[in-house]
Amino acid sequence: MRWILAKQADLSSHISKVHVVLQGGLGNQLFQFTHGVARSLQLNAPLVLEDQMLLRDNLRDYSLHAWSLAANVTYQVALKDEFLHFNESKINDKEGIQTIQEESYHYTEVNERLHAGVSYRFLGYWQSELNFSPFQPVLKKFLRAGLVSENSIGGTSLHIRRGDFVNNPKTLAYHGILDFEYYVKAISLLDETTKDIDVISDSFQEIGDLIAKLEIATGKKFNLRTDLTDEISAIRSLASSSQIIVANSSFSWWGAYLSDAPKIIAPRKYFSDKTLRELNISDLYPKGWILV
Repeated sequence: MRWILAKQADLSSHISKVHVVLQGGLGNQLFQFTHGVARSLQLNAPLVLEDQMLLRDNLRDYSLHAWSLAANVTYQVALKDEFLHFNESKINDKEGIQTIQEESYHYTEVNERLHAGVSYRFLGYWQSELNFSPFQPVLKKFLRAGLVSENSIGGTSLHIRRGDFVNNPKTLAYHGILDFEYYVKAISLLDETTKDIDVISDSFQEIGDLIAKLEIATGKKFNLRTDLTDEISAIRSLASSSQIIVANSSFSWWGAYLSDAPKIIAPRKYFSDKTLRELNISDLYPKGWILV
């Protein structure tokens, strides 16, 4: 994997842009955003977050408002004093835009196809830390600053994803859902002193029986965080936790990734058995996460 950074002089003949097509929920959009920022810094080119696919999606909306970023605005991305700055720009593309489609679920090597002075539109999910690895520290710092204070230390959080995973047959067949056995095994790996666990979910009405069974099986007290009424407050709570049990969800992935939790437990079975036979998820999780 080679990341070659463009110099300012490389852009003297032509102004380029990096366009990122956003799709999916907040977790998906964070992967697309971080990949786009990394390419913008790599090519020394302005960034545009495009929402045309979201406008056709009846279930998802643009979700990056917490970081004071708007869709379809050109931002000059600057790295100053180890922090990212986004300044609106009036620069226009001077030539056609080349589209680069993600080729597979795991890391897609595109560096050799990129050239300074050319505008690109990136289309895909880009769900690997490798897609922004050279700028990982500053991206995490920027995103975390938009959610939590540095002194914010929470307890233990457990995330359960249901919603469209169970209500949409096609989505269920693709993603699958994590069962009772996964959560029991994950809870057994928490610190021995753990007594209370905050439960974060997108569908509390569907997890009552599961929580009741977990209480009997583990002897823990589960606090249903029904007060977290939107996705930003939910991901903020995850990112503030000291121990996290992750669901098979990109939203859950980012909540854990943006935390300083020393213990993060995640499922090996990120998709259904059928989907896992077709996809390579070997670079999905960061090093240090405990897989169950």
